[in-house]
Amino acid sequence: MLRYDRTDIHSNNTFVRHIKGGSPLFSAAQVMTWPGIVTVIGIAAVSAMMGVLLSQILAGSRMFFAMGRRGDLPKRFSKVSSRNQVPVYGVFLSTLIILLTVWLGELTFITQTASFSILIYYGITNLAALKLKNKERFLPRWISWAGLILCISMAFSLPLKSILTGAIVLIFGHLLRLIVITFHKISKKYFTYNLLKSSDDIK
Repeated sequence: MLRYDRTDIHSNNTFVRHIKGGSPLFSAAQVMTWPGIVTVIGIAAVSAMMGVLLSQILAGSRMFFAMGRRGDLPKRFSKVSSRNQVPVYGVFLSTLIILLTVWLGELTFITQTASFSILIYYGITNLAALKLKNKERFLPRWISWAGLILCISMAFSLPLKSILTGAIVLIFGHLLRLIVITFHKISKKYFTYNLLKSSDDIK
């Protein structure tokens, strides 16, 4: 049962102090009178966060796997475990990135920066949808325009620090992709040249 009596809030300022001093979820739990409710909500919150963490590891590892298979990352990331068909290198890299982010970053800053990156690639998705022909689309074109405008607007409404950090991360990722692709092209040309040279020597 929530204690939201007006007199209680204004006299003790309990609710206000909790909101200012701690996380909103913990603050909301503390103003409830049920025995053990804080512990129950804490366990539920940790369980929910673990679920999100696992889903991000899975999603990130599959993304790295696809990028490795397409040549955007080293081919090593396209390999899967012979035992359970899991992209092991992608899982390790996703886990490492998450651990470093949690260890080095601040929660609010991390979520804002992640939100910027997510909104940008959702915006790119809407931009790509605009290039579809009318017979290929199943939603009106204005929905893609609305999605693009909303994504860009929300992305650049975030704090400047988060925007700059997100932009740096995106630029770094793009440069890394270009480096890997260039390396693959050079390696392929070098391999082809050596193969042709060996064939000529045999002849």
